[in-house]
Amino acid sequence: MEKGLLNSRIEADPDLVPSLAFNDAQQGQKVFCTLEKELRRCDSFWFSVAFITQSGLQMIKPVLKELEKRDVPGKVLTTDYLAFSQPDALDFLDSFSNLEVRMYMCDGMNQTGFHTKSYFFVQEEHCSMMIGSSNLTAAALSTSQEWNTCLYVQKEGALTEEVQAQFDRLWTSMNCLPYVAVAKTYRKRYAISQKQKRIAAQEAKFSPKQFSLSPNTMQIHFIDRLRELMGEGQTKALLVSATGTGKTYAAAFAMRELRAKRVLFLVHREQIARQAMESFETVLGSDHTYGLLGGGKRETDAQYLFSTVQTLSKENILHTFSPDAFDYIIIDEVHRAAAASYKRIFAWFHPDFWLGMSATPTRTDHESIYALFDYNVACSIGLRTALEEDLLCPFHYYALSDLNVDDETLEDPARFRDLTDSERIRHILEQANYYGYSGTRLKGLMFVSSIKEARAISEKLNLHGLQTMALSGEDSYQKREAAIERLTQDERGANALDYLITVDIFNEGVDIPAVNQVVLLRPTQSAIVFTQQLGRGLRKAKGKEFLVVLDFIGLYANNYLIPQALTESIDGNKDRLRRFIVEGNRTLPGSSTIYFDEVSRQRIFSSIDQASMNSFQKLKDGWLELYDRLGRIPRLVDFIEQDAMDPILIFQNTNYRCYPDFLNRLVHKEDQVHLTEMEKDYLRFMSVQWGNGLRAHELLAVQAMIDDPDHWKRRWKELCLENGIALPEKTERNVLAQLERRWLKGTGAASYPQARFLVDRDWSKELMRKVPDPKKDSTAEQQALPPVESDQWIVSPFFREGLKNPVFKAEVEDVLNAAIQRWKKRYQIQIDKEKPAWQAENGWFVPGETYTYADTFRLLDLEESKIANNVGGYMYDDKLNIQPVYINYEKDPDIVSSQAYEDHFLSPDHLIAYSKSGRTTASAEIERLKHADESGMKIPLFLRKNTNDGVKAFTYLGLMEPTGEFEDVLMKDGHTKAVRIGYRLKHPVRSDLYAYYTDSL
Repeated sequence: MEKGLLNSRIEADPDLVPSLAFNDAQQGQKVFCTLEKELRRCDSFWFSVAFITQSGLQMIKPVLKELEKRDVPGKVLTTDYLAFSQPDALDFLDSFSNLEVRMYMCDGMNQTGFHTKSYFFVQEEHCSMMIGSSNLTAAALSTSQEWNTCLYVQKEGALTEEVQAQFDRLWTSMNCLPYVAVAKTYRKRYAISQKQKRIAAQEAKFSPKQFSLSPNTMQIHFIDRLRELMGEGQTKALLVSATGTGKTYAAAFAMRELRAKRVLFLVHREQIARQAMESFETVLGSDHTYGLLGGGKRETDAQYLFSTVQTLSKENILHTFSPDAFDYIIIDEVHRAAAASYKRIFAWFHPDFWLGMSATPTRTDHESIYALFDYNVACSIGLRTALEEDLLCPFHYYALSDLNVDDETLEDPARFRDLTDSERIRHILEQANYYGYSGTRLKGLMFVSSIKEARAISEKLNLHGLQTMALSGEDSYQKREAAIERLTQDERGANALDYLITVDIFNEGVDIPAVNQVVLLRPTQSAIVFTQQLGRGLRKAKGKEFLVVLDFIGLYANNYLIPQALTESIDGNKDRLRRFIVEGNRTLPGSSTIYFDEVSRQRIFSSIDQASMNSFQKLKDGWLELYDRLGRIPRLVDFIEQDAMDPILIFQNTNYRCYPDFLNRLVHKEDQVHLTEMEKDYLRFMSVQWGNGLRAHELLAVQAMIDDPDHWKRRWKELCLENGIALPEKTERNVLAQLERRWLKGTGAASYPQARFLVDRDWSKELMRKVPDPKKDSTAEQQALPPVESDQWIVSPFFREGLKNPVFKAEVEDVLNAAIQRWKKRYQIQIDKEKPAWQAENGWFVPGETYTYADTFRLLDLEESKIANNVGGYMYDDKLNIQPVYINYEKDPDIVSSQAYEDHFLSPDHLIAYSKSGRTTASAEIERLKHADESGMKIPLFLRKNTNDGVKAFTYLGLMEPTGEFEDVLMKDGHTKAVRIGYRLKHPVRSDLYAYYTDSL
């Protein structure tokens, strides 16, 4: 309380400091996350909120289920004020055995308004409360401007007693009744209120003041870019945009703005042609004529013609049109355009402009769609950006274990196959009924693995009283159309469908905005297909506030593709994927949420552990995707500038430690890069050591050698100044040691046998000598280093000679350019007086980013590298007075009480760590820690959750200092001595990282 209310500079447990719960996407802040956290750790709770909606409850459904399972009691008080709360939401709450729901009656009783928004949680040792502006609605919990004060108080405090007394006063009031007693009456009042709102809206709709339909943010940007391209004389362009973001409407708006006279719109299914025609007519109105070609229709005189490719590509139809019949030709789902039927159309027509549209223009056969459109991308928008721009319906994704029987998770696939269909259907229905849908009735899509499975599931669901149909590519267009009409009708009559169960259709192209639940009952084989199937329900529709996605996770090797698709991650960072599983709700845009139950979480983590992110096939796929996009062999810098595959994945594969090593396996002989072994070793050294762009000093030093080899040190300092980075003497010495090849130790030093030093200390004027070996040349050890400012540091003659080869020089510059661009995008930190103090404290490290052992040794500015296996959790460098601490934070739920003998957090800024074995509180290194504050010792913390990440990367969490807690202990074997050490982090661990590390996996 003192820190929160009196003095922000004092030390305190951040988990107990008064704080503000608010919504801010940029800071990863959501009121929902605070509410969920408090619910998960409370022993009882009560809410007093004016308004409760399904959208708000949808966000906390998983935790409500957990609370009921733990029998945590709760009270929910709401009101009939303004008849705003949704009866279905209140019915849902009232169905929990551990919850009591009451309604404070305002309307009709001459009562004042009811506006409380209070959440109160009781724990064993204290209480917490969140009081402010947030009702239990999706917007209030995630996107609206909301302020809520969060306080952590003792049960005996005056404020605690006053808040509790006020709640009890309302709860026991004669105006406060059990919801079940007033539910019927309230439902009628709610229905009347909704009817009145609809009437008011209808009157407003027909008010004399009319407004034309307007484009959204993405569509405006797209139209502006189209104008630019056409102004440059271009005749083709691509619109790449996530499913459901309004590509068809974007095309219609573009045609309206460009005043198109005659337009051909091509699709691959008749149903989509009809939908597109309706969209264009909505935007353009009745001033134009619209027609269909296909399905028995031949309305070719229309100004806007909508046709299937299959129909138009027939020669007897295609040749009835003159090649210049259309001003604009628009091709939907253009990733199909490499097919022969599309090519015939391309060859015949010569419009003023071709426009292609797709959510996924990259083809698995790598026929380049980009090439068809001259590599002009007018607009590109992914899933996350679309959610940020509110172009899509919010979704709630629930990853659930595929089957549980008698509370036992079935881990054995063989046993799973022995189970009856009825058991699996029961499980699916139980989850689907609980998580529900938005709207007046269920309109769901199920994706399964085979037609046989689709039919069997449909039969079983129908026996349970649902109305479903299995649908596949074998079914006719007419049957599909009829099925979709039955699914989307508003009333659940005898002809309506609750689910369409499909295998190989509806992944793309089909527009069914009314879908409010998607059920995934198949392995995830592709991030693209996962996104397509998720996207089937992401279109906005009247009466649909959100989409529910139920993904039943089995024992599949590719489960890691799920977080990869949701994060749109391409850097292969496994720790980033794991963190998203635990704390993705903080970073997911808008009101969307994700939830992974314990079993599905374990399965996805296992898949991440086992996945090879930089296998040759994955590297090849990433390379080919960019090759298709550019129409030429990509350079390393292209990967960074185009936000494509992270090129460091290439360097992390020990078979391809520089780009030419990898490239020469892919391209034809005439396109291969031919270098000497020494030149390739130089590239391997620079790529592996510096290609990640963690800092710019080494990169700028090499650039200086290229710019001015005779005065490279002067040029180096100029480049650092130009890029706004400091060059401290310790960093300069560190870089010089790397350039001279003295820095690497062990296997690292032997990894580049042909590469010579990049710079040389001109001791004896013997410029062509080999790198000194201290074991064989005693003078190498005895020779003193020249001062860092000395001109004796000359560019190695070997490197100078290599730079005369233009091919080698181009490859070096490509490595430098790519790494510098990566540094600017992810790591650039300027050390100057205007920067926050923590940046100066942390040097070249960015809190929350990941670093290998070798990366940390380099960025700590050690004079020589270390052998990681010898570090043993921490090390001390006396020259720099620094002691980095490395912790493998793998929390084991079976550890003895209070996590004794394991490094662990007590709070976001308080860590317990153990010394190396054999130490006592009297040991020299412990004595040194006791006086760390006096000596100015720096203690940076590096921590990793999982040791199976392949590259052994740690997350940097900032600087810490000893708290004075030093305790002699015996380890679990009962005889090994060690010291229990308390550390305080200078800046608390970011909330999402803290949750990730402390959550039991």
